[in-house]
Amino acid sequence: MHVYWFLFVLALLSVYTEKDRIYNGKKIKIGDFSPVYAVTLFLIFILVGFRHEVGGDWFSYLDAYERMDIASFRDVLTMSDPGYRLLNYLSYNLGFGIYGVNLVCGLLFLLGLNSFCQMQPRPSLALLAAIPYLVIVISMGYTRQSVAIGLSMLAFYFLIHRGLLGFITSIVIASLFHKTAIILIPVALLMNTKHKIFRAFLLLVLSLLLYFTLLSDSVDALYKNYVLSEYHSTGALIRVLMCFFPAIFFLTFKNKFKIKSSEYKMMLLFSYASVVCLFLLLVSPATTAIDRIALYLLPLQLFVISHIPRALGGSRFKGFLIYILVLYCFFVQFTWLFAGRVSYAWIPYKFYPFEVL
Repeated sequence: MHVYWFLFVLALLSVYTEKDRIYNGKKIKIGDFSPVYAVTLFLIFILVGFRHEVGGDWFSYLDAYERMDIASFRDVLTMSDPGYRLLNYLSYNLGFGIYGVNLVCGLLFLLGLNSFCQMQPRPSLALLAAIPYLVIVISMGYTRQSVAIGLSMLAFYFLIHRGLLGFITSIVIASLFHKTAIILIPVALLMNTKHKIFRAFLLLVLSLLLYFTLLSDSVDALYKNYVLSEYHSTGALIRVLMCFFPAIFFLTFKNKFKIKSSEYKMMLLFSYASVVCLFLLLVSPATTAIDRIALYLLPLQLFVISHIPRALGGSRFKGFLIYILVLYCFFVQFTWLFAGRVSYAWIPYKFYPFEVL
């Protein structure tokens, strides 16, 4: 548990060593953020990649990796979530172990997380907000979907600052690791008002291709498991509320957020989606299906937390608001570590090189 708190403190130091800034949309460079921020990212990469028996699905992922001893390259391409299976196949045959898989997955997750944080006025504050749940719980526990969420954040960066091609490419790759990422494709259409017919046609064709490639064989099983069986997801309400409250804040004070029009549309869309998710969670028994969707909305929390000091604080109360936000992040991490129903699977943290020694 001490490792998680050290990571939190390091991210906190980064918060207090950076200045408020406006991201100008230029290419992200290593010099754009503080050395402490860079060290925090590197530590996350190492902790995610070399974790040992950490996370609720650790042994399921290990079993999937060990099955590669009898799998052929053709078998891998026909399996569910072929991107993740291919990564397992390559790591197994190259002798890198499950840790090779986790290192690559951690890198892909961090690529998206950093891209999203760098769009915010306070990247370190956004990163701190990500530590308790996105980093510790998701990237160290739900490997496949952590890659999908990371690449979806990269897709949001492309959609806001680069264009449609990068967005589509990122979502396609994300879908190869966790098929639920396909639900994000309509975001591009809902955000843009120009060339609607062409974009609608392009996205429809792409959606159909992805559906028949990735989902057609398993859609019945997904429907039965997530909807008909009323499959329950522990902690779904908490995760949805982590999106709902930032959504309400943004909808209330949206005129105070000085952001690009494309970013405004995206966060408005995410805010409405968060409100809808809470409503559906309260009236629908299929909590897992809603929970899976809500995970892709978690970047909204990073966005709102990073913008609050500028939107409401002014020069007089900015420091006080940062202090309150840090306490909130601390509370989230403390609550999950000490009261989470499945947090025992993350405690204690085991570092593979130390386990070998």
